[in-house]
Amino acid sequence: MNIDYPTPEHLPALRALFQKTFGDPDAFLDAFYSTAFAYDRCLCVMVENRPAAALYWLDCQWEGKPIAYLYAVATHPDCRGRGLSGRLLAFELGDQGAFRKIYLTWRKDALLTSAEQRFLEFVQSRPLVV
Repeated sequence: MNIDYPTPEHLPALRALFQKTFGDPDAFLDAFYSTAFAYDRCLCVMVENRPAAALYWLDCQWEGKPIAYLYAVATHPDCRGRGLSGRLLAFELGDQGAFRKIYLTWRKDALLTSAEQRFLEFVQSRPLVV
């Protein structure tokens, strides 16, 4: 098991993982992977060279500073409960050019989808230091 960026050979497994986790239709996946997705803005926990968990972020600006907007975290159902998403959330790439720390904020009055609610409960229930 290792944490790494995906490569083009991982794309079919990433799409399947995203769809299995969030239930999005193929049309959404086509749009996401052709416009928003980038191999250098995704980290995966690889198990036997297949993504068992993936973290996706988008580059943004906040108060004039570059930030990584955490877009999605997906873990294959067969791999849940092993701390894989927590490892991704705590991972610091540092000098490799990505984020050093992830800061999570959530508006208390935000309307959440069921997936967002589950993610918020996940984050609140676990320490992110691995």
